[in-house]
Amino acid sequence: MLTNAQTEGAATVSALREFLARTPRPSCMRSDAAQTGRMLRALIDAQLDRLPLPGSGDTHARWQALGAVAGFDLSLVRLYEGHTDALAILAELDGAPPEPGTSWGVWAAEPPNARLLATGDSGTGALRLQGTKAWCSGAASLTHALVTTWNERDESVLVAVDLRQPGVKVTDSGWSAVGMRASASVDVLFDDVPARRIGAPRAYLERPGFWQGSAGIAACWHGAAASIANFVVRNVRDAHQSERPADP
Repeated sequence: MLTNAQTEGAATVSALREFLARTPRPSCMRSDAAQTGRMLRALIDAQLDRLPLPGSGDTHARWQALGAVAGFDLSLVRLYEGHTDALAILAELDGAPPEPGTSWGVWAAEPPNARLLATGDSGTGALRLQGTKAWCSGAASLTHALVTTWNERDESVLVAVDLRQPGVKVTDSGWSAVGMRASASVDVLFDDVPARRIGAPRAYLERPGFWQGSAGIAACWHGAAASIANFVVRNVRDAHQSERPADP
């Protein structure tokens, strides 16, 4: 017998697939960051971002949803996975739901040439951000992000930041991925930008749902690969049928 959580998860996956079936599929070479941002907003507005939390008893439905979006569009799933991951992290570490209408990313890349510093926090959780964060997918389309930073004790700290504030500059340079170029993974500059600490140092990596959440990336690739395989099978079948001689 299915639990309530599993029933709700299955309903979300079904609604998501129906939504994607009604939506024109973008061309990976013609879609742009703005279009991808609008598509993410449409999923959020339809409440199709409310996935089961990782490790909560219905992680499978969460992975099915990610795979469905990945099979539809890789750039979109890069933003959708980040947004739904942020919601899960906030639920696990913070407890406070995000404001309605907001869209989130999770930016945790730590290349050696881009380091974001967080200063302040005398027990209040209030921090100021200074530096560069690399490979920030959807930066121009999102309202908020969860970002890994380094505090004055050189500890990794996760913060929540409103990207609409003064001092946030979204650049046009960064990682260029042909298959996901419309995700616009660029560098973002922070100049004395207020942020809020989420959890204790290293809590992002040590939280119970980290590994199940991380496996969501594999679910995305599985969904994309399955979509490609289905496309190839259909093309081969159609080509075979077109080459068959007509019945006499």
